[in-house]
Amino acid sequence: MGEFSPTYKREFLSLRIRFLMQGSGHLPPLSALRAFEAAARLESFSKAADELNVTPAAVSHQIAALEADLGVGLFRRRKPGG
Repeated sequence: MGEFSPTYKREFLSLRIRFLMQGSGHLPPLSALRAFEAAARLESFSKAADELNVTPAAVSHQIAALEADLGVGLFRRRKPGG
């Protein structure tokens, strides 16, 4: 199966977030959305952390908070090198 372009991925993820927010109209914290966008675009919590000038743990916590807020998993976690 081929890879999707970064633009396609970004549009898909944006639509997914909008769909998840439709029911409540609640907007998650901007910091969590920034962490999500960077991690999705870069496909790495570590690279997202470098870009956002925070630790990878901070990105992980922001993503976990966003997932809890939306009630859905946004990433499949895998161990480094795995």
